[in-house]
Amino acid sequence: MTETPTADLAARKRELLRRRLESAGLADADARSERIPRRPADTPRLPLSYAQSRMWLLQQLDPASPAYNVCLAIRLRGPLDPAALRTALQGLIDRHEVLRTRYPAAGDGSPEQLVDAEAEVEFDAVDLRGLPEQERESRATELARTASATPFDLASDHPLRTLLIHRAEQDHTLVLTVHHIAWDGGTFNALSRDLSALYRAAATGEPSPLEQLPLQYGDFALWQRTTWTDERLAGHLDHWRTILVPPP
Repeated sequence: MTETPTADLAARKRELLRRRLESAGLADADARSERIPRRPADTPRLPLSYAQSRMWLLQQLDPASPAYNVCLAIRLRGPLDPAALRTALQGLIDRHEVLRTRYPAAGDGSPEQLVDAEAEVEFDAVDLRGLPEQERESRATELARTASATPFDLASDHPLRTLLIHRAEQDHTLVLTVHHIAWDGGTFNALSRDLSALYRAAATGEPSPLEQLPLQYGDFALWQRTTWTDERLAGHLDHWRTILVPPP
């Protein structure tokens, strides 16, 4: 595959960042060689990763805010099997623990991850095919905006909601609303690949072609919290204090 100029630029930026981190003493060779272990099966409650802790705190400052909702409206043209789509979305939740995780506060008020063994996909469908075309467009936009503007309760809600809007016989919109605590820039590509594979399998009556994931996000969060101790982070913090604090 030939790299595009954009991909080439991104690669050069990553390499430049790596060199800068190395020159600053922040590229930890030991960390790169570490392997993240699977957590014991009897570990139902987990710490949040540092990134999740930041996102959880921001949500607590304004619990009714949808500011950290990520809303994706995907236009689907052509034949669609809604039952197969629902099965695929359920398979996605079964496969990825982070999509069936809640974030209640522990006894001391700090958050923790609570992974539910099972969770039913929140799948709603709205049929607009009986409306005039212009009204269908405005109504579909309204539905997507409402989905995006509905906040999550991180303590009790799973971080994914789905809505299928039927516009015409072969024209649909799949609206995925995910809280940012379970979704980042790299998540979309991985989950979209899995969803496509699960939908093809469900539509043809085949079993899932996906192998079990070697790690879940909770494994990473536990490893990060137990490995990246205050002592290990001290050098990193000192570096950024030096860079960010203006001279007297």
